[in-house]
Order: sequence, then structure tokens, then C-alpha cells
Amino acid sequence: MGLSRKDRLRKNEDFERVITGGKSVADPRLVVYYERRDDGGRAVGVSVGRRLGDAVLRNRYKRRLREILRRALPHIRPGYNLVVLLRRGGIGAEFSELEASLLRLLKRAKLWQESEGVPPSLEDGDASGTCGAEGEGWEG
Repeated sequence: MGLSRKDRLRKNEDFERVITGGKSVADPRLVVYYERRDDGGRAVGVSVGRRLGDAVLRNRYKRRLREILRRALPHIRPGYNLVVLLRRGGIGAEFSELEASLLRLLKRAKLWQESEGVPPSLEDGDASGTCGAEGEGWEG
């Protein structure tokens, strides 16, 4: 199951507002743009630019990033909108490398909060990155 509709940014104007009006943290693979919101909710969006590859490649990386965000969502501090942008350095990265990059960036931006009880979902399960990659089917 993917991100629910209420957890996703969908409108171009929402993406633009977060990217132009918010703050950002980056590494060679990803950029995370974030903006405070007043209602205490949170929503995330993913962007992979056309210059990074054909539609098949872009969609593969969007699926991977959305899955990483879905797993991370319970640990992302409420009250923010986020846009995760894949950089050229992220092309060819394994699922686990993208996951580690996002976790580091969220911690650097102070958007990561540890949850009590269940260990972070980013650290369990299969992080092999097989969602649509190299001719393999979806796991789960």
C-alpha cells in the first residue's frame, strides 16, 4: 500500500510553494525541501526531473522514493510539507542508499522523530530496492 491521498502533495502549486518558499537540505543523491504548515498536518511529494532519464527510469525512482517516504512518514515531524527531489548522484543508487540519504537529511533538518514502541520502519524489512527494478516485480 502506498501513501494515502491526504499524505501526498499533488498540485504543482503546492510543489512550487514548498520549493521556492521553504528551506532545504541536500546531499549528492537527494534534496529535501520543507515548509512549515499551520494546521499541524504533513504531506510529502516526490520529483524526478526529465533530465535524469526516460519515463521508465524516472517512474522507477519515484516509486522507490514514495515507498521510502511511506515507511518514514510515522517518524516525520508533523506540521511540515516536504518535497524530495532526486539528483543526478541518486541515479544508480540502491534502495538502501536512497533510504539512508533521506534519513540523514531528515535528521539534519530536524524533521525526524523517533517513535516509541515499534522500531523505525526504515530499519526493518526488505530494503533490497526491488520495486520495479531490473525486470523484477513488486515485493509484498
